[in-house]
Amino acid sequence: MSTTEATEKFLTRKEVLETVKVGTSTLYRWMEQNRFPRPLKFTAGCVRWKESAVKNWISAQEEMRAVA
Repeated sequence: MSTTEATEKFLTRKEVLETVKVGTSTLYRWMEQNRFPRPLKFTAGCVRWKESAVKNWISAQEEMRAVA
């Protein structure tokens, strides 16, 4: 395991929603459309998103807006 993987933070759904400022249905619709990273499933009731994946998605969105 690399140092980056060892220090990776995992976000709850609530934290992701607060970060990207959308509702639950929008988040899950984006995932269904492959427009947002999918979470990792640790157990049946525990899913978490890699913080780095969410940050990378945000950066990509900002880059697309800058080009448009």
